[in-house]
Amino acid sequence: MKTLAKDFLWGNSVSSMQTEGAWNEGGKGMSVYDIREPSEFAL
Repeated sequence: MKTLAKDFLWGNSVSSMQTEGAWNEGGKGMSVYDIREPSEFAL
């Protein structure tokens, strides 16, 4: 099995186009962003 280098860094991002908006419009449904607790990193 191949492994990642010890200095490999993971990253992530999210787009407001993917997360903002009314959860009950257009058949969207609720996502983790609609129900999660605010974090210390929230703006």
